[in-house]
Amino acid sequence: MALAVVSAALLSIAIFSGGQIQAQSGVKDLKVGTTFVYSSLDPADSFSGWFSVGLGLLETLAKLDDRMRPIPHLAESIENVDPTTWKVTVRDGVKFHNGQPLSAQAVKDCLERAIGLNERAKTGLMIESIAVDGRVLTIKTTTPHPTFINTLCDPFAAIVFTGELTPTLVYGTGPFKVYNFIPNGNAYMVRFDDYWGGKPKLDKYTYVYQADPGTLTMALQSGEIDASSDIPGPSQQLFRDNPDYNFLSTASSRAFFCIITLKTLLLVTVPLERPLIWPWTKRLSATYYWTAPAEPAPACFPITCPTRATG
Repeated sequence: MALAVVSAALLSIAIFSGGQIQAQSGVKDLKVGTTFVYSSLDPADSFSGWFSVGLGLLETLAKLDDRMRPIPHLAESIENVDPTTWKVTVRDGVKFHNGQPLSAQAVKDCLERAIGLNERAKTGLMIESIAVDGRVLTIKTTTPHPTFINTLCDPFAAIVFTGELTPTLVYGTGPFKVYNFIPNGNAYMVRFDDYWGGKPKLDKYTYVYQADPGTLTMALQSGEIDASSDIPGPSQQLFRDNPDYNFLSTASSRAFFCIITLKTLLLVTVPLERPLIWPWTKRLSATYYWTAPAEPAPACFPITCPTRATG
């Protein structure tokens, strides 16, 4: 049986109202609509770290750059000493939202807590031991782990102040701190003036939960919210060419695959060669089979990845 493997990269989109995001009082406030909701801000609690990092509340020791390459973030440097040893130097001058300084011991406490509570963190990080010497962490893994720095980018490894932590109150190092979080509801964020990366331009913002995508779309149209990245594919055309909105789109790191048999009636009766079939099937999969916006991906990697193939 003749088969064709087709891949498509999901597009990440964000839509912003073109109006000035500012209340009459002069306070810069933003309302961001979402269809996703979480019951906890604790990164060690299941997948909650994705939510907390997305809020600008928490950060990780490493992050991915715009070419999907891992680079130090809360870490000043990350060095692979030997197959099972990594040295992580913690960035100086970083504060938690409660004013406590970020230290190597605080990072150690956080990582040990994560692998003790989150099975994905335990199997992903594969940490055997952590030693502290000043601002330097020496981390031993249970087995050679060449992608350890990549794993440090995962939100389950986001750094929190473990001395004072509840599902609804978490002290991180991000540009915004939480002043009210409603589980399975809204999150209310305020600027963290001592943020190590520079003072954020917004004074505050609200992460507004709306379960129904259609209602979320109407809220963006009416001005009840100022931005959203969760507008469904069929509704995005309402904003894409509208000068009152800023429509941002880029290929994400998520790719989808399907296998198509070439022994269909269409392809048997029409003598098309593979060079013609291949791009046609990729375009079809990206535009028809996925209701979310997608684009053809080269081989098995999205175009954002530096390791992508070109065929």
